[in-house]
Amino acid sequence: MTNKNMSLKQKLAIPFYIWTFSAIAGYIVFFLVFYSLMGESVAIFAFVPPLVVAWVGGIRRGVVAAVLSNVATLALLHFEGLPAWDVASLFHRSPGLISVLIIAVIVGYLSSLRKRLDQELDEKKIIETELRKNEAMLRGIYLAAPVGISLSKNRVMQTVNERLCEICGFSAEEIIGNNARMYYIDDAEYERTGRELYKNKEKGGRSYAEALWRRKDGALIDVSLRMSPINPDDLLAGEVVTVLDITKRKKAERALAESEERFKSIYEESNDALMLLSEKGFFDCNAKTLEMFGFNSKEEFSGVHPAEISPPNQPDGKESFQAAQERIGEALKIGSTRFEWVHRRTNGEDFPAEVLISAFNLNGKQVLQATVRDISKRKSAEESLAESEKSFRSMFELTSEGASLIRPITNRFVGANPAMCALFGYTEEEFLTLTAEDITPTEAKQILRNSLKLLSDGGDVPDHEGTSLKKDGTKVNVIVCCRQLLWKNERVLYVTFKDITYLKDVQKRLEKKNQEILEFTNAATHDLKKPLTTMKTVCSLMQTGAFGNLNSDGKEATGMGAEAISYMQELLDDLLASAKLDAGTQELALEEIDLCALALEAVARLKYPIEEKKTAVTIDDELGMVMADKKGMTKVFMNLIGNAVNYIGEGPDRKIVVGVENTDGKKVFYVRDNGIGIPEESKETIFEKFKRGANVKGINGTGLGLSIVKGTVEAHGGTIWAESKVGAGTTFYFTLGK
Repeated sequence: MTNKNMSLKQKLAIPFYIWTFSAIAGYIVFFLVFYSLMGESVAIFAFVPPLVVAWVGGIRRGVVAAVLSNVATLALLHFEGLPAWDVASLFHRSPGLISVLIIAVIVGYLSSLRKRLDQELDEKKIIETELRKNEAMLRGIYLAAPVGISLSKNRVMQTVNERLCEICGFSAEEIIGNNARMYYIDDAEYERTGRELYKNKEKGGRSYAEALWRRKDGALIDVSLRMSPINPDDLLAGEVVTVLDITKRKKAERALAESEERFKSIYEESNDALMLLSEKGFFDCNAKTLEMFGFNSKEEFSGVHPAEISPPNQPDGKESFQAAQERIGEALKIGSTRFEWVHRRTNGEDFPAEVLISAFNLNGKQVLQATVRDISKRKSAEESLAESEKSFRSMFELTSEGASLIRPITNRFVGANPAMCALFGYTEEEFLTLTAEDITPTEAKQILRNSLKLLSDGGDVPDHEGTSLKKDGTKVNVIVCCRQLLWKNERVLYVTFKDITYLKDVQKRLEKKNQEILEFTNAATHDLKKPLTTMKTVCSLMQTGAFGNLNSDGKEATGMGAEAISYMQELLDDLLASAKLDAGTQELALEEIDLCALALEAVARLKYPIEEKKTAVTIDDELGMVMADKKGMTKVFMNLIGNAVNYIGEGPDRKIVVGVENTDGKKVFYVRDNGIGIPEESKETIFEKFKRGANVKGINGTGLGLSIVKGTVEAHGGTIWAESKVGAGTTFYFTLGK
């Protein structure tokens, strides 16, 4: 054991034993030997030097001084003539000799002890100064450490540094004295981490664990924990735990793992053949490679050269081996290259492929990745497309309508057929310098722009009539049809222009004829009504006896005449209304009307036939208000309710219901009866002029009522249809426009 490793007690023990026994032995020897030979007077002087030297220089120097002093004393006693071995006489004559001896030893020991204590105190001060420096340095490291540090005992925190507070979000006051459980997301994670950290505690070793913590603000963080005992010799003293926030690292690791998994998934599940190539040939590939080329395993494919899975020559006549080497060299030189190639399967079948070769470093070695895509279907599609384009071009050129191709982005013509050139007076070359607006009159250009925008947004433009400008400035009436199609791998507009100048002229002549017919019908109806009115009046007067009393036969005959006249008047009204609908001259005076009130008015007008038929009529209060032509809707209700009364049949419980339903947010009106119904063979023609059901013989009607109703409903932008069953009744449904 070195002097530096000795304790103060051990250091003091050595001088006590050595110096004490040395001094006593030395003095006894010298006094027994020399002082027994010398006289007392001189012997006293032998103790003075040792006492002084022992006090000043320590016990060892005192012993030396004692030896020298005794030698001197011996010499002096010799000159006095005392006997050399008269010890008893020496001590008898000098009783203070032993006391002086003892005093000298004690004085020397105390002096040595004082100096040793002074030395120990100096050393202690130096050690304490070093300890304070070390403590300050450790404290600075503890506070400024980039990792969290905690001193804990049985997982209860005794002290923590500022970095640990930053990591977990808690203050030191909130942490100290609490169990580490406060950091963890749940008990299972707390227990798992504890098992990892404490499994080496009994061995006094260090331990490591990673855990998932929950910060004070609720955020989850990944941390790494390292734990070691404060004193390996005293495991109960506690542990030092360092904490490092590894959230970013874990996130990066997870991202890397996900990236590797994605790459692996892409590599293995890709629809393209992926393979790795070195100077010795292919050394890895995905499953698609084996499937594409017909190999059974990666081992079978390994070592194959690209030329071995290719025909001897490529389509350009170059040998496959030479061409493959050139492509490989190109990829190594510039990093990657893409090209088309003809490969061969193991069954001898050749197929076109698109190949991408890329160079990269793998484990410090440059290798190539080849991506091979079978483009057989694409090549076939390209051939079909070329054939289709050829057919389209043939049809485009031969069609009798003016046909053109317009690029939507620039609104410029990219094609025009001969009929188009003939219609507008331009050559095809001139058309290629024009835009659609160049053949559109000023008043129609905004409509054209709106249509083009609608098409570019993915909408459809319905076929429509318009006016276009010829090269000479004259206008031509056309029907414009516009569709989108793919032409030469580009989305373009296929626009046709059909010259309808002749049709417009015919239409004008027809409109003129219709107007003439309408005027004639109107005049004829008016002229016919006058004598009919007179005849009806005469019949009424005859029935009342104005021309004398009639017998029963006369009254019956005049009644039949009046009824026939009424039927003729009704027929004339229906003919006039039908003519107006056909001519398109029926004008709608739209206003907000109450359909419920209108239906009640129709029922009031039909009061007598309703009572005669003993029929109950119900009108729904929810019919509501609509924008419609009042006269037109009156005809609709009069005809539908009148027909229901007319064809109600002879059943015991005769009912007519006028109501409304909501279907998909839209009102659907209906008139329902439980009358004779419409036969199946008559349903398709029930709305045609002069067409009636096959089961209405003997029931009066003109066959124009439903035709007029249909025309009126459609004039309002609505539709009408019927649902019926013979013997169970009929329901007429109709809608009106917005």
